[in-house]
Amino acid sequence: MPYTPIQFQNQSHQSDFELRTQSSLQKDLEAVKDGTTGTHKTSVRDYCVQNSPRYFHMLNAGPEVMHDILQGIFVNEVWLIFGYLTAKGVLTIDQVNVKIASFQYNVRC
Repeated sequence: MPYTPIQFQNQSHQSDFELRTQSSLQKDLEAVKDGTTGTHKTSVRDYCVQNSPRYFHMLNAGPEVMHDILQGIFVNEVWLIFGYLTAKGVLTIDQVNVKIASFQYNVRC
């Protein structure tokens, strides 16, 4: 299942990628543990205790907002939303730039 940076650059739809399953996760964990594959290829380090309950697995959970934000997915989502809204004529790039420039950040020095 590991993808190369070139694949990530050239493929942009979720259907272009194989979704992780419980069995593929287990296979990746075993490959990392026995040293045949590194974590840089699988994005897996160790078994997660949250997957130990009988009727729950993290892969069946919904989006994990903090994980998505920390990994930079949020930036891509915002870019896609702005692209969609500008293509539909709902707003322009100039309107977005004016709002960003005039936003009152509550910063205390």
